[in-house]
Amino acid sequence: MALDHPKNVERLAVLDVIPILESWSRSDARFARTYWPWVLLAQQQPLPERYLLGAPEAVFDNPFGHGTFGSEILEEYLLAFRDPARIHGICEEYRAAATIDVEHDRVD
Repeated sequence: MALDHPKNVERLAVLDVIPILESWSRSDARFARTYWPWVLLAQQQPLPERYLLGAPEAVFDNPFGHGTFGSEILEEYLLAFRDPARIHGICEEYRAAATIDVEHDRVD
C-alpha cells in the first residue's frame, strides 16, 4: 500500500518483507557487498552449496553474519550449516527469491 498509495500512508513499519521485486530492482554494488548472501546463494548449484559446506563458520564470521544471538544459538546455526540437505534448502530459497518470486511480484 505504501508503494501504491503513499499519500494515504501516515506511518510505515517494514519488517523485512518488502516485495522481492523491489529489492532486486533497487540493488546495486553496495547492495551486493552488504547483502552478499542474496547474490551468492542465488547462483546455480552446486556453487553456493560448496562454499557454504566448505566453510560454514565464514558465513557468520563477518559483519553481516554477526547477529544479536549468543554462542549457543550460533552453534545451532553452524550445526544446520553443516548439513548438505539444509544448505541445499537455504540456497533454493534464495534461488526462488531471484527467479519465481520476482515473477510472482510482477504479476501482482
